[in-house]
Amino acid sequence: GISLESKTLNSKLTNIASIKHFYQRSAAISIDFTGVGPLEKNTYSLFGYGNVIKYQITPALVANLGYEFTIRQPDVEELFGDFIRIIPNPELRPEESQNINAGITIDFGGGKIKSGSSFFYRNTTDRIFLLNTNFGNSQFINFAATETTGFEVNTTYQIDKQLSLSLNGTYQNPILKEIEPGTGISNSSIGLRIPNEPYLFANLIANYSIDQLPITQGKIKMRYSFNYVHSFLPTFEQSSNQADIPTQKVHYLSAVWLAPEEKWSLGVECRNLFNARVFDNFNVQRPGRSFYVKARFFLNKI
Repeated sequence: GISLESKTLNSKLTNIASIKHFYQRSAAISIDFTGVGPLEKNTYSLFGYGNVIKYQITPALVANLGYEFTIRQPDVEELFGDFIRIIPNPELRPEESQNINAGITIDFGGGKIKSGSSFFYRNTTDRIFLLNTNFGNSQFINFAATETTGFEVNTTYQIDKQLSLSLNGTYQNPILKEIEPGTGISNSSIGLRIPNEPYLFANLIANYSIDQLPITQGKIKMRYSFNYVHSFLPTFEQSSNQADIPTQKVHYLSAVWLAPEEKWSLGVECRNLFNARVFDNFNVQRPGRSFYVKARFFLNKI
């Protein structure tokens, strides 16, 4: 990829134009319950492009508007499966998406409080989606087209040198517009929200640091975070005996002790502090409370 940045109006107006080339060559076999298929090869060579305009309205107020045509290539699991529950799909194509983003950022109090919001629109063809197939297996497939609208809000508050708070939230509404033939999805699903994907979620993060301990002269950094995911549907056609994936509220707590000059560090983390019931996007329950310890050592050059 390559990009060109230019500034005008005493650097108040910034324009960033970019172009990218996406190339992928893959070879995979197809597997179903009747046997193993032949080796299938696919090659994709596509260009993406975009342009973003940023305008410094005042020293504390920035607005931006951008458009891009971009590609998302299938990853390893999407293309080859896991040979356990996800079967390969050699014919999987990359996603092509036309995106529009518009946002504004406000700086209060000389950098102590920053707040922003943005609107986004995604018109996607060949969207990749994990579809349940026969005998409890799944396979990544391409939808014909989906359309997503949504917005994001975020705020950061630097209370003092040691303590900061940040809050962000996202609402998105991905809608199925067209169906790829042979996927087994009913035409009645057109116009419905894409399942297995949260549409409303938020995060709260608090960071606290002690820059110089009295005796060891090291540092301590602590973080608390709270993640909220609103309930969402697991399938297009919701039956009366099928429950939604429930609302999830999960707390995390971590601390890191850094030695002087950060030559080594020791960190501890507790995920899902209150042992809440949490689920993945297919309503499979995840592990509860867990603890982690991480040590890092840095070797100086001689």
